[in-house]
Amino acid sequence: MNSDLFNDNALFKECVEVLNAQVLNYEEDANISKAFKSLFPITTWGKIDWAKINRKIEVGYDHALIISSLAELLEHNDFDKGVYILWSDGGIPAIKTNLEEVMKHFYDVASVSFEAFIFNVVIGYIIEIRSNDLVTVGVIDKARMAKINELSTEKLLK
Repeated sequence: MNSDLFNDNALFKECVEVLNAQVLNYEEDANISKAFKSLFPITTWGKIDWAKINRKIEVGYDHALIISSLAELLEHNDFDKGVYILWSDGGIPAIKTNLEEVMKHFYDVASVSFEAFIFNVVIGYIIEIRSNDLVTVGVIDKARMAKINELSTEKLLK
């Protein structure tokens, strides 16, 4: 990680601290970015292509509904809450944290960059926070997840 960025970007620094997050180094960041692009359909303008994700819920502006919406999509409440966060600003390193912490400190996460992508590589869920704090959550289908597993997510994440 670029230590100057961590020291110069007060919003990022505060976010990392309140989430007790792990900042990924350059290689880890590249690997998780590659996994993200393999798992989730992306438009040419860098957003999630929601037309290609069948199981999705537009949460709107009430971020308190994110976990319950994911539980509904996943059809159970007990799911892996380990997540990575990528930012629309590619100069900000990815972080690894816990979804419950993200929910407690939602506005700290949302304020780091115009948009944020919070996702889980194990079960394939995605949360997109757009520049106006509009939130959509989704889960990729099992066939796509199986295809990704063939590529070995472990290799992508090292």
